[in-house]
Amino acid sequence: MIDYIESVYPREQFKEVYESLLLIFKSQVKSLKQQDRKSNLCKEELLSISIEKGGSSVLVDGHLISGLMTKEEIEFCIGYGFLLQVSDDLQDIKEDLKFNHETVMTETIKNGTLDKITNKLINFTIELIDGFKINNKNESVITMIKNDCLMLILFSVVYNAEFFSKEYIKVIEKFIPYTISYSLEIKEKFKNVDVLNNEDEYKEMIDIICKE
Repeated sequence: MIDYIESVYPREQFKEVYESLLLIFKSQVKSLKQQDRKSNLCKEELLSISIEKGGSSVLVDGHLISGLMTKEEIEFCIGYGFLLQVSDDLQDIKEDLKFNHETVMTETIKNGTLDKITNKLINFTIELIDGFKINNKNESVITMIKNDCLMLILFSVVYNAEFFSKEYIKVIEKFIPYTISYSLEIKEKFKNVDVLNNEDEYKEMIDIICKE
C-alpha cells in the first residue's frame, strides 16, 4: 500500500501525506489504552484520544484524496473525524460497556445520563459543518453530510434510550422520520442484512421503509 501511495505522492513533494499516516498509526496505538481495564483513563485523556484517533483517520483520507490541503480543509477533516469518532462511541456504548472499553460516553454515563454530552455533539456537528459550508461550492453535498451525521446521532439515541432521560427521548422523537417503536422494529428486522453483498435484501429494506 505504501509503495502505491509513493507512486502517486512522492515523499519529497507531499510530506504531509506521510506525516498523517504516521499520526493515524500513533493514535491507533494510543487508543489501545481504552481496552485496558487497568488504564483508568480520565475524561480529559479519553477526549484527547478521541480527537487524535478520529481526527487523524479523516485527515489521512483528505491527504490521500487531495495530496495537499488548505488550512481550512485540514481543520475540517480533524473536526469531522472527531465528531464521527464520538458518534461511533455513542452508537456502540452497549458493546463498549459489555467489554469494559473506555470511551467519553462510557465515562460520562457513570455520573448520569448522556443528555448533555449528546446535545454538545449535535451542536458541534452543526457548527462545524455549517462553518465549512460557507466557503465551499458543494453546498448540497455538505448539507447532505450534515443531515446524515445528525440522523446517525439521533438514531443512536433512540437505540440506546436507556442511557437518556425520558424527557430527552420525547424531544428526540420529534426530529426523526419514524416513531421510536417503528425505528426499533426496523433495526430488529434488518440487523443481519448485509447491504453491501446482498442487493435483494437491501432493496427489500428500502421498499419497507419507503412504504411507511
